[in-house]
Amino acid sequence: MLKQLTNIYLVKKIADDLFKVASKSGLVDSLSEIDFDRERLLNKAGLSLHRPGARAAGGITLLLAGAVIGGLTALLMATKTGPELRSQIRERALDLKDRAKDLAQRNSSEIGGRLEKLAERASDIRL
Repeated sequence: MLKQLTNIYLVKKIADDLFKVASKSGLVDSLSEIDFDRERLLNKAGLSLHRPGARAAGGITLLLAGAVIGGLTALLMATKTGPELRSQIRERALDLKDRAKDLAQRNSSEIGGRLEKLAERASDIRL
């Protein structure tokens, strides 16, 4: 890190000195007239331009590669054949569906009872 900071400092000082020399000699009137190769100067200092798109593309590529490798590994390591696995998944899904249906019926009857009590209380308040 210290080496990088030193390089940045040196490159900046060299650029400042070159600009001063160019200004005094009349070669350049303003900094905007100088054609800097920013990428080359940053590389000299051990830095690079910030390109967020390049990092995102690399991350997405790694994600997709990991998904493919994980899927292939799961297929190779599966202890059951395709039809066995599908039937097991189907059984579990049907079981979950039945449980959800029972829970919904239990809750709806409980909520219906509470609504009736609430309606009775409301009618008592009106009288």
